[in-house]
Amino acid sequence: MGDGRLNVSVVGSGYVGTVSAACFADLGHNVVCIDIDAQKVDMINRGEPPIYEEGLEELLKKHAGKKIKATSNYHEAVIGTDVSFICVGTPSDAQGNIDLSIIKAASKSLGEAISLKNNYHVVVVKSTVVPETTRKYSDPHNRKSLWQTGRRRFWCSYEPRVFKGRKSRL
Repeated sequence: MGDGRLNVSVVGSGYVGTVSAACFADLGHNVVCIDIDAQKVDMINRGEPPIYEEGLEELLKKHAGKKIKATSNYHEAVIGTDVSFICVGTPSDAQGNIDLSIIKAASKSLGEAISLKNNYHVVVVKSTVVPETTRKYSDPHNRKSLWQTGRRRFWCSYEPRVFKGRKSRL
């Protein structure tokens, strides 16, 4: 965008995703939240937070329909954005193993949407994961979709949010 503002998509409208989206919007960026839960999509579009965080309701009301909107359609969201943040849940089982199935599904849908773009796209995994998840899990899902179409214009990164004692079976 030339003025330093980005078009951002945020996958997942739980605590991390909704708070991140609202803060990006408040910084002046255009944000599209992507969630498979139609109730969360509707709430965000009405300016109502699906979770509680002090000050979040005010930010959503201020930016809903202007700087922030929500959809369940990955393609619609990703085509018009420059960067996507994956902020989906990674629940643990009783033994402390992380269930990465939600990240796998989100990465696959995101990769399919990115494959339709002609320009560069950045993917940042913001979900809580163990080391090497981005390299072994999220990035290959995006890469596979892009390589099948011959488009290789994306970069995948990870914003560290690792909790001690959690582990995953990759």
